[in-house]
Amino acid sequence: MVSWRDGLSFVSLVRQIQSVIKAGYKESEIVEAVIRAVSPSLNLRSYLEMIQDLSLPRLGQIMKSHFKQKSATELYQELSVLHQEASE
Repeated sequence: MVSWRDGLSFVSLVRQIQSVIKAGYKESEIVEAVIRAVSPSLNLRSYLEMIQDLSLPRLGQIMKSHFKQKSATELYQELSVLHQEASE
Protein backbone atom coordinates (compact mmCIF):
# COMPACT_ATOMS: atom_id res chain seq x y z
CA MET A 1 0.00 0.00 0.00
CA VAL A 2 1.06 3.58 -0.61
CA SER A 3 1.78 5.61 2.49
CA TRP A 4 0.32 8.99 3.38
CA ARG A 5 3.76 10.49 2.85
CA ASP A 6 3.32 9.65 -0.84
CA GLY A 7 0.07 11.61 -1.05
CA LEU A 8 -2.51 8.87 -0.78
CA SER A 9 -5.98 10.08 -1.66
CA PHE A 10 -9.29 8.60 -0.57
CA VAL A 11 -10.03 7.35 -4.08
CA SER A 12 -6.62 5.70 -4.28
CA LEU A 13 -7.13 4.10 -0.88
CA VAL A 14 -10.51 2.68 -1.87
CA ARG A 15 -9.08 1.33 -5.11
CA GLN A 16 -6.20 -0.35 -3.31
CA ILE A 17 -8.52 -1.88 -0.72
CA GLN A 18 -10.77 -3.26 -3.46
CA SER A 19 -7.71 -4.73 -5.16
CA VAL A 20 -6.45 -6.56 -2.08
CA ILE A 21 -9.95 -7.83 -1.28
CA LYS A 22 -10.02 -9.41 -4.75
CA ALA A 23 -6.57 -10.85 -4.09
CA GLY A 24 -8.01 -12.69 -1.10
CA TYR A 25 -6.49 -10.85 1.84
CA LYS A 26 -8.32 -11.04 5.16
CA GLU A 27 -10.22 -8.00 6.42
CA SER A 28 -8.01 -7.81 9.50
CA GLU A 29 -4.85 -7.78 7.34
CA ILE A 30 -6.23 -4.95 5.23
CA VAL A 31 -7.20 -2.89 8.28
CA GLU A 32 -3.73 -3.36 9.77
CA ALA A 33 -2.05 -2.38 6.49
CA VAL A 34 -4.10 0.82 6.23
CA ILE A 35 -3.29 1.75 9.83
CA ARG A 36 0.43 1.12 9.20
CA ALA A 37 0.24 3.30 6.07
CA VAL A 38 -0.86 6.30 8.14
CA SER A 39 2.10 8.32 9.35
CA PRO A 40 2.78 7.78 13.08
CA SER A 41 2.92 11.55 13.49
CA LEU A 42 -0.76 11.95 12.57
CA ASN A 43 -3.48 11.89 15.23
CA LEU A 44 -5.49 9.74 12.83
CA ARG A 45 -3.12 6.82 13.35
CA SER A 46 -3.39 7.03 17.14
CA TYR A 47 -7.17 7.15 16.82
CA LEU A 48 -7.28 4.10 14.56
CA GLU A 49 -4.93 2.15 16.80
CA MET A 50 -7.18 2.75 19.80
CA ILE A 51 -10.26 1.18 18.18
CA GLN A 52 -10.52 -2.50 19.07
CA ASP A 53 -11.86 -4.90 16.43
CA LEU A 54 -11.95 -2.19 13.76
CA SER A 55 -13.94 -3.49 10.80
CA LEU A 56 -13.27 -2.59 7.20
CA PRO A 57 -16.63 -0.79 6.77
CA ARG A 58 -16.00 1.28 9.93
CA LEU A 59 -12.45 2.06 8.75
CA GLY A 60 -13.93 3.22 5.45
CA GLN A 61 -16.32 5.57 7.27
CA ILE A 62 -13.48 7.03 9.33
CA MET A 63 -11.26 7.50 6.30
CA LYS A 64 -14.11 9.07 4.32
CA SER A 65 -14.61 11.54 7.13
CA HIS A 66 -10.87 12.18 7.42
CA PHE A 67 -10.60 12.92 3.70
CA LYS A 68 -13.90 14.86 3.88
CA GLN A 69 -15.42 12.90 1.01
CA LYS A 70 -19.09 13.39 0.23
CA SER A 71 -21.51 10.76 -0.98
CA ALA A 72 -23.16 10.99 -4.38
CA THR A 73 -26.42 12.01 -2.68
CA GLU A 74 -24.72 14.85 -0.80
CA LEU A 75 -23.06 16.09 -3.99
CA TYR A 76 -26.34 15.92 -5.91
CA GLN A 77 -28.11 17.92 -3.20
CA GLU A 78 -25.42 20.59 -3.32
CA LEU A 79 -25.57 20.78 -7.11
CA SER A 80 -29.35 20.94 -7.16
CA VAL A 81 -29.41 24.17 -5.15
CA LEU A 82 -26.69 25.89 -7.16
CA HIS A 83 -27.46 28.00 -10.16
CA GLN A 84 -25.40 29.86 -12.69
CA GLU A 85 -25.70 33.61 -12.94
CA ALA A 86 -26.33 35.16 -16.37
CA SER A 87 -22.89 36.78 -16.30
CA GLU A 88 -21.08 33.50 -15.61
